[in-house]
Amino acid sequence: MIADSHSHSLFSFDGHDDVATLCRAAIDRGISALAVTDHCDIDGVLDGLYPPYDGKAASEAILSAKEEFRGKLDIAFGVELGQPYLREKEASALIREMGYDFVLVSVHNLENVPDFYYLNYNAMPDALLKSLMHRAIDDLCRAASFPGADTLAHITYPWRLVRREGRPFDLADFADEYRHLFRVMIEHGTALELNTKMLRRGFPPDPPAELLRLYRDEGGELVTVGSDAHTAAEIGGGVPEAYELLRSLGFRYVSAAGAGGLHPFKI
Repeated sequence: MIADSHSHSLFSFDGHDDVATLCRAAIDRGISALAVTDHCDIDGVLDGLYPPYDGKAASEAILSAKEEFRGKLDIAFGVELGQPYLREKEASALIREMGYDFVLVSVHNLENVPDFYYLNYNAMPDALLKSLMHRAIDDLCRAASFPGADTLAHITYPWRLVRREGRPFDLADFADEYRHLFRVMIEHGTALELNTKMLRRGFPPDPPAELLRLYRDEGGELVTVGSDAHTAAEIGGGVPEAYELLRSLGFRYVSAAGAGGLHPFKI
């Protein structure tokens, strides 16, 4: 069983391939289950910073793919819902209206601050950088406890961007905050995502092993694994390696996104 629980199609503003193309790539790579989780950073969409999210068209494409690839691939209709706590009413209404199989929640930006991707970390003083990270983890707690959330995505997003720039940044300074985050996730039944985007680029995965150990030590067991693919060529990338890492840390199960919620399977 190989499940990729995080991927993006043309219904994401930064996606490159249609749903059917992603599904064919998954089948070719021996993927058993694929969740298509297109972006809806709901604060940015409502503020006009991103194109409108066409959930109905995405749903129709998923239904068509489920029929076309029936018996070959389990396909989940998902969403990567960014910052839902900043637009609680609208985010809750979207979840109800779309009837998703899987809701991946994430934090890409702080309120009224650009996406972490666009910040200049080399020009940022240490104190400001640490403040940014503290606030990001606070918002991760808000995302993890949002009603309807199944999995919390890429919990070290700012850290991995800082490291990509070659700047030292020690996650050990935030261990207490992450420990609290994991307790919130466990309390609300929200799974932890192991995101393989950086793993397949030669960097530590998101989260790295030290945080996976901390999650395990706090009693965390629910884990999903996702490639965060934005092209068909990236589907499933790094997922088998992520399973090996989880096994080495004492995890026995991974959960796959599907109808009715998360479905655990032994690794």
